Amino acid sequence: MAGTKYYANIESKQIASDTFNIKGQSNQKNLSSAFSASPIVGNPSDGEVLGYKERLQIFKDMVMDGEVLNGNGFAIFNRDYIDAPNISKLDIERLNLPSPYTPNPTSPGPGSLNADDKPAFSGDVANPDTINQFGAGNKSTYNPAVSSEKLGKFKLGMGYLPGDSGGN
Repeated sequence: MAGTKYYANIESKQIASDTFNIKGQSNQKNLSSAFSASPIVGNPSDGEVLGYKERLQIFKDMVMDGEVLNGNGFAIFNRDYIDAPNISKLDIERLNLPSPYTPNPTSPGPGSLNADDKPAFSGDVANPDTINQFGAGNKSTYNPAVSSEKLGKFKLGMGYLPGDSGGN
């Protein structure tokens, strides 16, 4: 979307041509041949081409905003990142967890497959603040309620950058 040099750009700032191009440019002839029915690469003379604002609105409606019904195994999935768990309000004693960041590793015991039957874990767990996380971004202790609220407000054109998910 909005990265520099490395990412596709919905605004199509590079001019399309019929030659082989540098990274970030389109070969209009090849695109039209491969996707002849696409309203994005169609012929402007036939009136079937979507302009930048139309493409942006369709992308927002179909990819960025609202709920998906019956997709990917979820009855409802909201792409606006609502109802994320708030780690600071998690009742680890009631949920029988050794830490808000660690599941209870104990077994429910003989004859039970019910996770509610698990005894409290009496071992030690690592302090999540001392764990060296792989990759860029926030530590694993970043509260999902905070990052989800930020991601829910993230809109096209705000700039997806390498190492920044938008929820930082």
